[in-house]
Amino acid sequence: MNTSHINEFISHVNRFFGVYMDAIWGFDLVNKEAKSAKKATFIGFEPDLPEKPLTHEEMLNHTINFPTRKVVIQRNENNGANVTTMKQMVISSIYNLWEDVYRKKISDELLLTEKNELVIPALGDLRLFRISIEHHNSIAKPEVEKTTIFNWFKNGDTIDFTKEQMLEIKNYFNNQFAKDCLSLKRH
Repeated sequence: MNTSHINEFISHVNRFFGVYMDAIWGFDLVNKEAKSAKKATFIGFEPDLPEKPLTHEEMLNHTINFPTRKVVIQRNENNGANVTTMKQMVISSIYNLWEDVYRKKISDELLLTEKNELVIPALGDLRLFRISIEHHNSIAKPEVEKTTIFNWFKNGDTIDFTKEQMLEIKNYFNNQFAKDCLSLKRH
């Protein structure tokens, strides 16, 4: 059986995760550089703000052009805004690529009549995460509690994946996704 679209989709997923890993590494390097740089030598800094930590929204609103050293350090920490945003972008991108391109191609490959016959619970979970991320300011909507594979968030939680959860999603695509698709093939 031809599974080229399944393998192609998995390849894209792995590319997204490669970008995520490279970005996390880059954020760590920027964080270390910002921590070790003298205020005047780190390009683009404004004078440091008062000592109070900035909220996520304050960081986003304040850092468009000239972040302070403190803001750069905060947003590039392991749990900072850049890392969180990158994880959310990966999950949203995977689902969008699935729904907009590969769900139809793979359903055709599996000889299904229409793309809506191709129901993969893990992608349904990513759909629910994406809705909360993109349409509810990254706050889990009640529907997120209906996830069946990646059941990590409750209504009102911030959708912020751990490194382990990201790895679990990546491993799903590399180890189980093709099997789930092929189990729906029409003969």
